[in-house]
Amino acid sequence: MADAISGFTRARLLTVASRRTHRYSATAAIVGAFVCCAVHAQSAPPSNGPPQTAPQPAQSVTGTDQLQTVTVSAQFINQSSQETPLAITAISASSLAERGQTSITQITQDVPSVNLFANESAFGPTMAAYIRGIGQGDVDPALEPGVGIYIDNVYMGTTLGSLLDLLDLDRVEVLRGPQGTLEGMNSEGGAIKLFSKAPSEDREVDFDALYGSRNHVEFRGMANFSLIPNTLLLRISGVGNHQDGYVNVYDFGCANPSFTATATNGVTGTYSVPSGAETYSDSCEDFQEGGTGYTGGRAFLRWVVNDNITNDVVGDITNQSQELPATTLLYAGPGVPNIPTVADPYGASYATSQLTTIPTTSGALLPFNTKDVPEIIPGNKYASYWNPCMPAITTPSAIPGLGSNANEPAFCEQNNETLNSWGAADTLNWAMGSDFSLMNILSERGYYSYWNDGGNASPWPAGEGIDSIEHHQFSEELRFNGKWGSLMDFTVGGFYFRELTTYATHQDLWYALNGIIPGLALPGYLDFLQDDPVLAHDRAGFVHTVWHLASKLDATIAGRFTSQDKTYDYTRLNPQGGLGGSATLVDALNGVVGKYSANRWDYRGDLDYHFTDQVLGYGQVSTGFKGGGVNPRPFYAEQAIHFDPETLTTYEMGLKSQWFDNHVRANLDGYFAQYRNIQETLLDCAGVGGIGAAFGSPCALPFNAGAAHEKGVELETEARYGGFEIDGSMSYLDFHYVSLLGYDTLTGQNLVSGITPNMTTPYTPKWQGNLGAQYTLPMGNAGSLIARIDANTRSGVYANPVNTYLNYIGGYTTYNAHLTYQPIQSSWQVTLQALNFTDKFYYLNIFDLTQAGSGAVNGTPAPPTEVDLEVKYSMR
Repeated sequence: MADAISGFTRARLLTVASRRTHRYSATAAIVGAFVCCAVHAQSAPPSNGPPQTAPQPAQSVTGTDQLQTVTVSAQFINQSSQETPLAITAISASSLAERGQTSITQITQDVPSVNLFANESAFGPTMAAYIRGIGQGDVDPALEPGVGIYIDNVYMGTTLGSLLDLLDLDRVEVLRGPQGTLEGMNSEGGAIKLFSKAPSEDREVDFDALYGSRNHVEFRGMANFSLIPNTLLLRISGVGNHQDGYVNVYDFGCANPSFTATATNGVTGTYSVPSGAETYSDSCEDFQEGGTGYTGGRAFLRWVVNDNITNDVVGDITNQSQELPATTLLYAGPGVPNIPTVADPYGASYATSQLTTIPTTSGALLPFNTKDVPEIIPGNKYASYWNPCMPAITTPSAIPGLGSNANEPAFCEQNNETLNSWGAADTLNWAMGSDFSLMNILSERGYYSYWNDGGNASPWPAGEGIDSIEHHQFSEELRFNGKWGSLMDFTVGGFYFRELTTYATHQDLWYALNGIIPGLALPGYLDFLQDDPVLAHDRAGFVHTVWHLASKLDATIAGRFTSQDKTYDYTRLNPQGGLGGSATLVDALNGVVGKYSANRWDYRGDLDYHFTDQVLGYGQVSTGFKGGGVNPRPFYAEQAIHFDPETLTTYEMGLKSQWFDNHVRANLDGYFAQYRNIQETLLDCAGVGGIGAAFGSPCALPFNAGAAHEKGVELETEARYGGFEIDGSMSYLDFHYVSLLGYDTLTGQNLVSGITPNMTTPYTPKWQGNLGAQYTLPMGNAGSLIARIDANTRSGVYANPVNTYLNYIGGYTTYNAHLTYQPIQSSWQVTLQALNFTDKFYYLNIFDLTQAGSGAVNGTPAPPTEVDLEVKYSMR
């Protein structure tokens, strides 16, 4: 691959490597400065106020066979999740352990209306996050997440890096619905908040070892120390995880030695793909995809300065190097009309669309479609014929306005993605008497990620890319909590956020020019380098008040003002580092600067009433937004335009209840939401005003497509009696567009976006649910057996805003099982787990670029059945 990367790109990577070394040194300096400041603070005289205890653990159990009560901080104060008047799910550390959950994506199995999954290979090591159908899957840093991800109250600025391990957590809080006042920017669909387990006075050591399917080897460890009793406490934890992939990639020419096909230009011949990796078996297998490999660690230092002040310093680091996500080819050929379903995938839609062809090494233009060439899709659903190499241009040509494809070398990818991330945060808690307290959260985070985007998972050389993102963010949040007698509790605060993210890539996109000159393939005419920095700021002030109107009646009134700005600098050069040639189409963008700024008010109003000590009802209206920006992927200067923030206003009513002496819990909420300025990505933007047909394709334009209404119901329930536990959730969501820019009611067509009223936004399931049951069987002096089974189900979704059968992901139901043996009065336990034990085949995501001209639809199949054996050991 090194020979295929230009000198420009190599220089870029060396520069980034130097920055990374400096960054890790900077992190050490930051942590040291935090500790130094804390030592200085210890010399200050103690407050005259009453003693303040350290923050309490997130969970407590009121009885040996009763339900856990989880303490959360969603409203800036510590309170039970059952006393918090909003749609919140709190998952304790013990609940995560019972289910064997170690990845943030597995939270989907516990919470209604939440979909979290690893993205497909083109977007690198990112997580797509959606709550109530609102979120973001794209990796580009110029596009904002629609679900806020937080680690110890620190916001993560991009979707890349959010695919987190649930290492040594105290709890996870999932807030559903817009959190514009509580969390601020980009928590429009909701927020997911991870809280590290704090150090304690106790000396503890925990160790987990796991081995299972596909050479799954995982180690986890934790140690807790009291360095200075009642003063300086330390907790360190680490994880290492490796697992082989589950999709096999084969060499097409080796697996199909006698393959022939009639080319569209009348040439017939054998087509053999040059392998991008050495074949290491007689089965023509080159490599595997879908494997994992990472190590990570966290250190949590708590200094109890005095009875009123504590200072927490938390640092984390993750090093990830693994195979590309499992990706297979589902379809090749032309796109389909903009209708929800097509009965005949090779019928009229195929006949009326332009035939996509790909030049081969022999010069033939072979059909790139699964109707005429079904061999390009393996019969095994866990297999691929991905060709990681784009051939060199051996017969160069030039076309006026498109430049030349001369001097275009071969371009190859490797089966690898990496992520090196780090973070440091200092949180100061100061109790100022009995009625007032101050919290200050100061943080820096950063990462560098490099990945190969996996092409289109086909043997035909249609397009490849190598990407890297370097990210650095700084944030500070100040909160002042207080009381006004017995009438009101309040929080007043401010927030500052700055991020600088540079997206560098080398893209060789033969498919993108398909159709610009009808009937003529244009290999090598769009091969360019990108190195785009994005600088963004967010400044906010907020106030949150809770008015105690009566003994059982409270009212919440809250507001937040946010000011945002963003600057995007475009760099577009050819692989030789200059203008023209294969970058002619895009080089007019070189040096162009796009700017965006906006101000926003969000508000929340809530009334909640305690019908009894165990039953709480609430009604609220709340707002949130996802920030706008500038198109990060223009192909013409005319496409470098801004898009506006996406907004949500939700009206919600809920009922939280506990029954039978805290043995049964049931929470129900219903909501109606007004969803405006919905951001969708257009793959053809000829209909957008100011762009026009001449600059409409290729296109990948973020666009405010219209408005919609959402109506939904969510139910969560738990029960525990003796050794038996059961828990479950269900959600129903009805999505309906109420206005669409460009939609013609007379013709039923939308010539701007292609979206019609009968479609839905991506990854918006109508139904979703889970059900779990657990039983503990006492065995006297032999200890106990704990058996658990979980079922998870979801209805079908579409992966693209323009819904077609090509991007439809069918619904599924999966089952997981766990069996744990716990000796009596012992420090160890052993667990056998089976994930997806019915071996259900389904797709995590689908990437449909047929409307962009690639002619390919890729999918990431979920892993098959996995069986693991885990041993845990604890010293107390």
